[in-house]
Amino acid sequence: MIYERSEIAMICIASQTRIAAVVVTTAAAIASQAAAGVAVYDHAEIAGLAGSIGVDFESTPGDGDISIAVRGGSMTLPHDAYSPLGFTFSPAVKVVHDGYNPFRFAQFLEGAVPTFTQQDGFNAIPSSEVDMFSIAFSVPVRSFGLMVATARVYSGDTDIQEPTFRVYDENDQMIETLSFSEGSAFVNGTLSDAGDVVDHGFMGFSSSALIGRIEIEKEQAIFDEFVFAPVQIPAPAGAALMSLAGLGLARRRR
Repeated sequence: MIYERSEIAMICIASQTRIAAVVVTTAAAIASQAAAGVAVYDHAEIAGLAGSIGVDFESTPGDGDISIAVRGGSMTLPHDAYSPLGFTFSPAVKVVHDGYNPFRFAQFLEGAVPTFTQQDGFNAIPSSEVDMFSIAFSVPVRSFGLMVATARVYSGDTDIQEPTFRVYDENDQMIETLSFSEGSAFVNGTLSDAGDVVDHGFMGFSSSALIGRIEIEKEQAIFDEFVFAPVQIPAPAGAALMSLAGLGLARRRR
């Protein structure tokens, strides 16, 4: 699908910018990803899991809106800003109100909603100053996902590393390495602007093992719409039996 300049202006992207959006996800790409043994999950599937938690980086627990009024502006996000929800960053990342139009348009296409103070853009992480960081979970998690926008060609540079996600279990053993690369089923579409090429989509993953942390490496990319689904872990059978025995003893004492 091709978006005209006037259409882009109507959806809160700067009217002076000409961006063409081309949907590139194909059945062949999905089949190749499945053949590699990696299941593909979209935002709705992860967000639809029981108890899922969504974070759009427009606010933090207890502190209200993250307001960055200037395009291209950023602010450091404390590593434990979202610890009440069950995860932390290492090192600390920055929340950025990105000034790069293709990234902002990609966020719109992937369903991001701006705050009332930022009608022409959206917050994202981790900024151009942070190219590698980890998200560590303090709650049991088996599924997560992130909106991704990454430049494949930027200012003539075609040698750009695609975002890579390394998923580790609770014992810090690697579960999976995922790449958000051209032609993968995680990519929902491609934007082009003045020679730049930006892929966008959703990196969703689910594991039978509990996920301890995600290590993310990128070069020219932003992430938004983070969602994860904490799971309930049944008590060990021995503990359950001890609990029942204790309950019976208490009843006899009465």
